[in-house]
Amino acid sequence: MQKVEDHWKLKVEGVHDDVVDFLITEINSTSFSAENKQNDFPKVITYKLKAEILKANIADDKNAIDFIFEKEGGFTTTE
Repeated sequence: MQKVEDHWKLKVEGVHDDVVDFLITEINSTSFSAENKQNDFPKVITYKLKAEILKANIADDKNAIDFIFEKEGGFTTTE
């Protein structure tokens, strides 16, 4: 992510020849959404953190793909 003037952008590299910028449209302590309506796919990228699981969703008006990431090693306790 990169702050540009008064807003944040998510920069996606390695998919296309050029870097694709997505404007952060919503953000809170456990999630954020970024949009680029001019991009073919995806037009929206969303990340949500719940407990030890990070869910990423990429979507356009017709399709959506979920990616689930779990913390390696599972839960730990401290005493």
